[in-house]
Amino acid sequence: MKVLNYFPNDIVYNINKINEDFDYTGTLKSYAFMPSLIDQTNLFDYFFSYIAGDESSNSNEFGKRVYEKIANFTSNISDLDTSNINELYSIYKNIGYQSKNYELNFPSNLQRLLDLLSIKYDKLIGMDTGYNYNYKNNDLINNTQAQTNLGQELTQDSIIYSGQNIVINQHFQNIFYTITPTPVSINNQTLSAYADNNPGAIDSIFGGLSAYPLSAYSNNWNWGLPEDVDWEEHNDQQDFFLQVPTNVKNLNKIENTVDWSNFLTTLSSLQHDPDLYNLFNKQGGLMEQYIENELRKGVGLL
Repeated sequence: MKVLNYFPNDIVYNINKINEDFDYTGTLKSYAFMPSLIDQTNLFDYFFSYIAGDESSNSNEFGKRVYEKIANFTSNISDLDTSNINELYSIYKNIGYQSKNYELNFPSNLQRLLDLLSIKYDKLIGMDTGYNYNYKNNDLINNTQAQTNLGQELTQDSIIYSGQNIVINQHFQNIFYTITPTPVSINNQTLSAYADNNPGAIDSIFGGLSAYPLSAYSNNWNWGLPEDVDWEEHNDQQDFFLQVPTNVKNLNKIENTVDWSNFLTTLSSLQHDPDLYNLFNKQGGLMEQYIENELRKGVGLL
């Protein structure tokens, strides 16, 4: 039995390609300097907008389609990762690669969608930056963006935890580097006393401590410090901080084809959702819905 899926008329999570945000009507308005033209609201807001669209028009409107083809010429033509389907066949032909070409001609709106969805997921959606090393102040950028990964300063009495990154600032040359503490063996008086008072910190597999005071530091921890820390002179040598991981939900994707900043890209609300891959690729998912809706529009069912 064949199951017939019904997809909604309106796609909740729409996508738009980079450079599909062109405002044709607004651009023409910006070229008009004569008062007799500027005041022609019917000419711009109705006539030109009807012919080629404006910033609120969908990506299939004439103005946006033409602009996208020009702006993305290189990536559409010669980039194996992002090229359009027909251009990909041309690349294959030029290098002598034998591939099956079904030579199917699709309506332009459907062809645009297939060209977009044929891009591999990671290149289409993009990646989180994952950059966690913004430690220094920079007078050239906004203070809210400076030292975003530099957390609370630690003292010799601070407790550090295995797997929780800390940042060391060496005063000589003002160098910052990141350390990931690991469990340590109970091999000195300070660690032994801490273990006695905190039995929950003892790693049952490793047999050492997964949490311990910073004051117990010794150079066999391999943190790259020149010698055991002299806590009386500590403030003249280095400082220790917690590392604050980057909150990727505050950032856009990188290396992406989808324009996450376009207000018509309503999928932006889910761009960091860990289940986005399944939502996009599963049977009956967004890819199928995009194609199904375009087919239905083409035959007048929507």
